[in-house]
Amino acid sequence: VAGAAERQQQQQQRGGAASASGNAVFKSGPLFISSKGIGWKSWKKRWFILTRTSLVFFKSDPNTLPQRGGEVNVTLGGIDLNNSG
Repeated sequence: VAGAAERQQQQQQRGGAASASGNAVFKSGPLFISSKGIGWKSWKKRWFILTRTSLVFFKSDPNTLPQRGGEVNVTLGGIDLNNSG
């Protein structure tokens, strides 16, 4: 449990899913996203975090520790729900 709290604090310091302003996570979990190639579709499993103001996608769960040294979990994209229309 202490490890999860430390990771959440690190995420807050980096401006992650739960910011210091109290932007609580409404929903998070795996989501399959379709991408279309030449004549075929590919489904990729991504991790998403939905807050009151944003929807952010990661390659994998940002709360898990990397399996191998040197791996970095990349934020693949995000939507600012305050400015999206």
